[in-house]
Amino acid sequence: MTISRVDGPLVATGLRGAIGSTTGLVGVAGPAPYISPSNENPDAAPSCFFGATLLRDFRVPTRADGVTLAAGGYANADFGFASNAVLTADLVPATASNVNICASQTTAANTAMTFAAATPPAISYPPPLTVAGFGTIPGGCIQIDARPTYRAFGQSGAIEGWNGDGIGRCINVQVTAGFTGTVTIRGYDCYGLPITQVITNPGTGANNTTKAFKWIQSVTPSVAGQTISVGTIDTFEFPIRADRFVDVLIWWANSLVTVATGFIAPDATNPGTAATGSSRGRYTVQSASNGANALIIRQFIRPINLDTQIGTFGVPMV
Repeated sequence: MTISRVDGPLVATGLRGAIGSTTGLVGVAGPAPYISPSNENPDAAPSCFFGATLLRDFRVPTRADGVTLAAGGYANADFGFASNAVLTADLVPATASNVNICASQTTAANTAMTFAAATPPAISYPPPLTVAGFGTIPGGCIQIDARPTYRAFGQSGAIEGWNGDGIGRCINVQVTAGFTGTVTIRGYDCYGLPITQVITNPGTGANNTTKAFKWIQSVTPSVAGQTISVGTIDTFEFPIRADRFVDVLIWWANSLVTVATGFIAPDATNPGTAATGSSRGRYTVQSASNGANALIIRQFIRPINLDTQIGTFGVPMV
């Protein structure tokens, strides 16, 4: 498929009859020779765009770029402003807990800790599942909050969109005495892609991960005789990359967040390692989750980032 230029407007008809239909629900007939008296698109769904729509700079309907246009391509280019805004998160996170992943226990060297019992909706143990074709989550993993879901649009369901209800969440490792060694956390992000975080020399107290997990497969200390618990915190990972606070609109508990407190920029280290952080960025809500407050996020992708996987989703995480 090549590029089509349409000056518009474009109208997609679905449950209602076509504009001008004499039998549709609109009930207003169009001028002759309009010939489609029935619903002409029962498979109506959102239009799909790569990256964004373009607000054309109407002062320059087409722009001759000369030698900068690729050989064999077009003789001129449309010019304007890339525009996008997408809902990426819409969920009610469960109350955070220091012990809902692993209750306090004494460690054995290089042995996975025992997971806590399920406490839905905060913690559950789903059967093996595949996340929208990205990755398969094996049985026995802990799931944090709800799993990601998507909605299929149109009669055939051929257009699918994320619902924003399953974003990743950071966790913490609580240590009650000085700990010299490592704690390795293996699991999956909200897309079902495997990630690993290694906390080195956690010492005493809380140690928060810099990656966000949706599923935890194992938590493994390197030394024995330590007393550790593992649980969730109120830091969430953006589903797409957010370089700056102005790239996001965040609502928490029905209030728009207007200050950057809690915003954590992406870790751009490339390639990523088990010690690096989220390559999409994170946000820490400024009051404790309680199982009732909703987190809603809209994101804007900067034009310079629109057309690459790293620009939109960040450096691949390990």
